[in-house]
Amino acid sequence: MTQIEVTLLDTRPVEALAKIDGLPAEFVAEAEIYGGVQEAHTVTAIADGALQGLLLVVNRPHAAYVKVVGAWLGEPVLAELVAALEEYAFARTAVAVKWQLPQESPLVAQVKALGYESLREPINPVRPVVDELADDITDYGAVPVGLVKWRVALADPVEPPYYRQTTGFTCGPVSLMVTFDLLGAGEGLDRTRELGLWREGTASGGTMPYGLAVAAARRGYVPTLYLTDEDPERTDTSRSKEDRELRRFVSGQFADEAAELGVETVVQDISADFIRELAESGKILIPLIDSHYQRGRHGPHWIVVHGFHDGAFLVQDSSTAVEVGETWVDLHNHPVPVETLDELAWWGSPRYRAILAFDR
Repeated sequence: MTQIEVTLLDTRPVEALAKIDGLPAEFVAEAEIYGGVQEAHTVTAIADGALQGLLLVVNRPHAAYVKVVGAWLGEPVLAELVAALEEYAFARTAVAVKWQLPQESPLVAQVKALGYESLREPINPVRPVVDELADDITDYGAVPVGLVKWRVALADPVEPPYYRQTTGFTCGPVSLMVTFDLLGAGEGLDRTRELGLWREGTASGGTMPYGLAVAAARRGYVPTLYLTDEDPERTDTSRSKEDRELRRFVSGQFADEAAELGVETVVQDISADFIRELAESGKILIPLIDSHYQRGRHGPHWIVVHGFHDGAFLVQDSSTAVEVGETWVDLHNHPVPVETLDELAWWGSPRYRAILAFDR
């Protein structure tokens, strides 16, 4: 009789796998990249004391998905391993199980036969420049295939495009491009538009709430801007005094132009329930978040919330942490629990919230 066991690892995956008899050394070596703040699991099949098969599974912390990144099968036990993983994941907080596989892997067809569907191919899955956080990880040529099974089938299977931002500071412009696509712009997503929107939406560094609203409204996509502080730039203590003054001045100009373009600015308390109500009403949201809760380091970041499904927000996040093995598969249709977004969607000191909301 085959015994299937799912284990949450308390060490880095490569260290845990190295202790398991029967795994090829190359399989263990490929797990070297995974770790950091990620959660990792193994699903093992053992018969008569011998390892028959193993799945390596990782995910961002506080997320509502798991992702299979490696499979070793000494015996035909794939279906049993997958069934055990789904039962385990769906009984916890996951609403989706994903697979990340090489393009030519024979497992692609086998996993599809178990009820998994292909994710929409990404437009720009990797940065075309050196990633400072990736050290010597520069082989971006092999873009993996993504597969998914949802705990509850999506009512609207239409997927937004996935575009990986090409700089460390153009998350806002990419979020706008994805939103425009969802709104039927038909303009495409490329680096020329990405950097053009960035130039329109900031004074220095990353894009600003009022600046993003203006860049969108100039193109006819007029959002409502929800803020908990009408002067969000005053709370940013991460910059020099001169830079803060510059950004506040330009932000004021953006605020005046936003009003002229018909952008309604609403200053109020913004609860997680309110964000959920906006998402469930069909609006596309671009909230400003602090990435620390899921990535282990602080930084302002814009994401797209394009739906709400099975208790989780559906998110497009344009920044993959390649240094721990994240790819577009993680962050395309990335399910985020309500309580996680409640922790994420703050920035500044004192903290404020900023959300652009677009009607479909």
